Amino acid sequence: MKHALILTEARGQALHLREDANINLLQAAYLARRCARKGFATRLRLILDGGQSPEEYSLLCHLEDGVINGLRRAVIGSADVAQARRDVVRQVRETLLPVALRTSHPGVADDLFFAPVVAEVWDVHPRLRDMVLAAPHPLIEARRMDEYEALLCAGRGSSYLDLEEAVARHALADVIDGESGIVDVSPLRPPRDPFRWLEPADVRAVVDADLHEKESGRMGSDFQSRLIGLFPAVPDGDGRSYFNSPTCCRLEHGRVRILPRDRFGILGLRGSERLAFEALRGLLVDREDGHPGRLFGVKYPYAARILAGSVAREAATLAEAGPVKVVFIEGSEGTVNRATGGLLDALLAEKVTPFAEYHRFVARDAVRKQLPIRPGGLPLIQDRLAELVPSSFSPPIDEGRLFAEPRTPSAFPAPTVAQR
Repeated sequence: MKHALILTEARGQALHLREDANINLLQAAYLARRCARKGFATRLRLILDGGQSPEEYSLLCHLEDGVINGLRRAVIGSADVAQARRDVVRQVRETLLPVALRTSHPGVADDLFFAPVVAEVWDVHPRLRDMVLAAPHPLIEARRMDEYEALLCAGRGSSYLDLEEAVARHALADVIDGESGIVDVSPLRPPRDPFRWLEPADVRAVVDADLHEKESGRMGSDFQSRLIGLFPAVPDGDGRSYFNSPTCCRLEHGRVRILPRDRFGILGLRGSERLAFEALRGLLVDREDGHPGRLFGVKYPYAARILAGSVAREAATLAEAGPVKVVFIEGSEGTVNRATGGLLDALLAEKVTPFAEYHRFVARDAVRKQLPIRPGGLPLIQDRLAELVPSSFSPPIDEGRLFAEPRTPSAFPAPTVAQR
């Protein structure tokens, strides 16, 4: 039996039409359908990051720099910075977010940005149609607005990551269609209970090994080498916690330094905290002993190591029954973050090649630029976008190689720059 294991990002497709995930999901579905028809036992894994707030991950990143700067000035120039932060967050949500979110954790400030692992869908924006259909666009099909709105409404009361997964699966089912019964689709996502994020053995192994390396001084001196892939909840000044993955945790002068941050520096967060490694371990052990204690989340670079390890183990298991192809689809030309998607690509190329043939694709920039820059969800554009998918791959699909019988590991060449 020959196997195809396809991985792709699945966040943002429920909220914004310019998100790379809109293209990447359809690319993954296209390849999954082709692989299934060519006799591959096909698995599709959806990567749902639980760390960065939906507003930063999927909305603010598509605004002009001048707009972002204006939001920063509104906070920094205010006589009441704490209130100005909350006013800006409310403004972003009321003008750009298709759904209203609330936190599932009572200790987390819900009037600041917060991580999706503690986010629940509360309601649908009352002016959703005006927000999405304000002007016509060649890719948007207004007739599918009811379908999109129904998906959002069905997500009320569920976790935000559940909504993203539901929208992804909805689109995949349309594209994979006749092969949906033989393509195994499942998510790679954090536990629903944020206090259990660090419980799995593979997660703790990554955390413990890196903390030991940093405490012993056996790592590089550059900024990336000093990063610790955890983000803790930090006090917001009003008796609650700010919990969001842009918060930086790093090695500094032999200790752990924690700096509350947001992705674009809009909130003007200040202050820092320094911990001995022993104190940090104590906080993590408290969680293991059944005491809720302080919330901790997992971010890059740990997230990439954990994902790559999980995929490598799955590929190794499949390889016992037959040859395997692993395909990673994420991002578009010029937008891949070297510290996130780029790091995961490098780790996958390293870890899966003993067991599988590895391929890497992104979306062509020319296709990405055709996507509307406005809130909305994949169902609104998937039919017309699907027409562009066969020619959207970078590098272009080499049919003779990608769909050929997978080679045995001993025959694999080292991954090329074009592949990665």
